[in-house]
Amino acid sequence: FCFFLNHPLLQTPNSGWIDDQFLDPPEQYWRIGPYLVEDETIEEVEKNVFIPFIHRPLSRYVNALADNNLLLERMAEPAPPHGFLAKAEEYQQASTIPRLLYLRTRKQHVPLPS
Repeated sequence: FCFFLNHPLLQTPNSGWIDDQFLDPPEQYWRIGPYLVEDETIEEVEKNVFIPFIHRPLSRYVNALADNNLLLERMAEPAPPHGFLAKAEEYQQASTIPRLLYLRTRKQHVPLPS
C-alpha cells in the first residue's frame, strides 16, 4: 500500500509563509502551527475551487499502519519539482521544504494463534 499526503509538518493549523520585512536583510520562512492539534481546514486553491485539508501528526499515520499490520518500507520527502520552483523567484525559498510525504508499506502476515 503506497500513498502521498501533504507533509504533516507543513499542514498544521495556521501554518504558512511569513515574509519578515523587519529583518535586515528581509527573510521569508515557513511558520509551523500547533503540530499536535488535529484540524480540518478548507482552502480555496483557485477561484471557486475548494479543497478540504486534514492535519494529523505523523504518529497517527504510522500507528494506524502498525494497527493494520502494515510495515513501513520506505518514506520519502521529495523537494518541490523544478518546474514549480521555476515559476517565480520567491518559490526558490521553498526548494528545501518538502510539501509532500510518501509512504510505502507492505502487509505483514501475522500467524494465527494455535
